[in-house]
Amino acid sequence: MEIAKIFKDINIPGRSKEILGIQYSETLFKVVAIKKEKNKISISEFPFEVMIPEETPPGVAIKEALLSRSIKTKECVFSIPISYTLIKNIKLPSMPQKEIREAVEWNIREDLKAIKGETYFDFDIISEDDGFLNIVVVIAKLSDIEKLISIANDANLNLKIIDSSAIGLINLTLKQKEKIGDEEKENFCVIHIDKDESFLSFLQNGITVQTLDFNIKSYPNYDLTQKEEAVSKLINEINYFFLTVNEPKQIYLSGYFTEFPEIKTVLDDKFSDKFQIINLDPAIALDMAYLADEYKGPYNIPFSAALRGLEE
Repeated sequence: MEIAKIFKDINIPGRSKEILGIQYSETLFKVVAIKKEKNKISISEFPFEVMIPEETPPGVAIKEALLSRSIKTKECVFSIPISYTLIKNIKLPSMPQKEIREAVEWNIREDLKAIKGETYFDFDIISEDDGFLNIVVVIAKLSDIEKLISIANDANLNLKIIDSSAIGLINLTLKQKEKIGDEEKENFCVIHIDKDESFLSFLQNGITVQTLDFNIKSYPNYDLTQKEEAVSKLINEINYFFLTVNEPKQIYLSGYFTEFPEIKTVLDDKFSDKFQIINLDPAIALDMAYLADEYKGPYNIPFSAALRGLEE
């Protein structure tokens, strides 16, 4: 099942052998550069962060960072934060392909009206059962899409696609499942802990995304009691979310769990009797021969974006 078709209209035809995956946030960018040769994927440069100085345009900061590393790859995929998007799941009767977009737009018309300014939406059919289509829709402000296009232009990059970070991680997980022979293609969630945005992304007849109030920037400076309180709050948030949906069979951990293994230990203690807990590992998903542990987890979103670029 392929569900990463969001914002495909921005795609430039052609398959890249080298691609940049760039995770966008207000304060920094995370960048991975990968290449595909003879069906083998490898990194062409160590993943890195680009901090955005207040006085420097973001695109210029990215351009300078790429030049300083002698990275000549121009094609890229940007990952858009979940705070920039509204994700909706709708169910429609089976119908001719040419009629689906109009039906989707009709079903999300109130959501489009509720967002100030012009909007852009894209969708994909993630499954079909009993004559009905399960469709995921991603809506974003056109101004946010245009901002990313402008940043790419300033960085002298060819922007192929703008991807949803939440959906990107779902697709990276599906790719990992494929590589290890796990045939369970639904009913799992990804918990992603990051510097600017932490969230839970759940796949079950649609995609549900829930933000998590967990500050990984402050966490290293907490004392032991504060750390225990922060992790306990995170556990409660996750538990509360699972009360509103059918519980998943598997939980994939993404982001900074690799740097703070004590958080994973608590999750194991709380959830391992009910769920299978697995690390989301881009080296497995992309079938890379080697990737240092420090790049696993924190760079999962830009890896998912780069993978998307290679597969288009």
